[in-house]
Amino acid sequence: MIKIKADANTKPISRQEAIENNLKHYFTGLECLEGHLDFRYTSSTDCVVCHRLRTRLKGRENIRAIVERNRIKVYGINDIEFKAMLTNQNNRCALCERVFDKERNIHLDHNHKTGKVRAILCHHCNTGLGLFKDNIEILEKAISYLKWHDNDMEKSS
Repeated sequence: MIKIKADANTKPISRQEAIENNLKHYFTGLECLEGHLDFRYTSSTDCVVCHRLRTRLKGRENIRAIVERNRIKVYGINDIEFKAMLTNQNNRCALCERVFDKERNIHLDHNHKTGKVRAILCHHCNTGLGLFKDNIEILEKAISYLKWHDNDMEKSS
């Protein structure tokens, strides 16, 4: 159940009174069809809680549609192909092999010179490659650097 915003001191008024007083919301003192005892919008008579829930759901659906549209437009990969790639990777990042637990952490990696899609990466791996500008020479130096410092730490222990 959604938290009730109207309390015992909230005075019920009619929609007409709310309109006459230029109020955006009004309280009827009655539950909406979904059982929420909350304010209603003067413009539509919708329960505020129902409106927020509906808007949130619509927002999630819209975001998914926008992401898919962009994936098709930029990479030429539709949702079915993307899900097949995920399945082929066992729902894991192609680099670190972490299991994807949230959609927003999944990134389609591509070659910035050719535009060719390589694999699906987690946010951290994709960002790491991007920060190294996909430069193999710099990445090899970074690996050598980490190994050297790792050996250095073992010697001092």
